[in-house]
Amino acid sequence: MVINKIDLPRHIPLRMDLARENARRTNPRIEIIATSCSSGAGLGHWMNWLAERSGKKNRAAASEVVDAV
Repeated sequence: MVINKIDLPRHIPLRMDLARENARRTNPRIEIIATSCSSGAGLGHWMNWLAERSGKKNRAAASEVVDAV
């Protein structure tokens, strides 16, 4: 789960701890990445997460093609 606008709680009543707790209640294994496009906080972590999963997906798809031949 990507939580964007992590800089908002200082402007509006939003409890990030409660948002995380509720997400984990639904899915205890959920990965949570907090970002702010305004400051750039967390964007590197999110991009690394995407790149890692993209590579795994591409490798798995390539393996399926090889296995099918």
